[in-house]
Amino acid sequence: YCMACGDIGDFKNSWGLCSKCLSSLLSEENLRGTLVKETTGHSYSRVLACTVYGDVSKEIIGKFKNKSQPWLGKYLGDLMAQRYLEEERTAGPLLADVVTYVPMHLDKQKVRGYDQAQLLAEQVGRSLRLPCVSCLERVRQTAAMKNMSQEQRRQNVEGAFRWNENGNVRGKHVILVDDVITTGSTAEACAFILRNQGAREVTVVAFAAAAHQSAKGKAQN
Repeated sequence: YCMACGDIGDFKNSWGLCSKCLSSLLSEENLRGTLVKETTGHSYSRVLACTVYGDVSKEIIGKFKNKSQPWLGKYLGDLMAQRYLEEERTAGPLLADVVTYVPMHLDKQKVRGYDQAQLLAEQVGRSLRLPCVSCLERVRQTAAMKNMSQEQRRQNVEGAFRWNENGNVRGKHVILVDDVITTGSTAEACAFILRNQGAREVTVVAFAAAAHQSAKGKAQN
């Protein structure tokens, strides 16, 4: 069964998607929307995502996070690893050394039963043959950011994360994994800590990304 629409389909890939949903997910319009991500002034150097957040990707993420389907992490992690490898084929070797992730607060993880970003990061690490470390910790719950402005999002995650001493990133290129990236405020908070711990570079890899405003404009024109 397709992990997006739930139908029995003609599976010509190993990512748990029927041909129709995979085509929609990786459409040129969706990919174009993920390419325009501002990195100037951020602690991360690039943002890589498989698709724009919406329609098919929103359905998949909803099942993964809210309907107790942790097994989807394997398929999503594989797609994210492929996105990273595609960037290497296009831009040249990125030479990442280690994978980590944006952590969930422990109280929320106990309710859900798993940290979805951790599952994604572990699969990305397996696919890329890189170690995955849990070196960040969320020290306080943050409010849902769906209707917040960029400045409100930044304030919401300020001081929400800390280094937990479970890894060494000094001099390393770190892949920072999350399921969805919108304004980049959460990724920035985590990347800032990684850079302060000596990381040489931070690449954010997400399954889906909210389309940049200029990309939305291009899609409409």
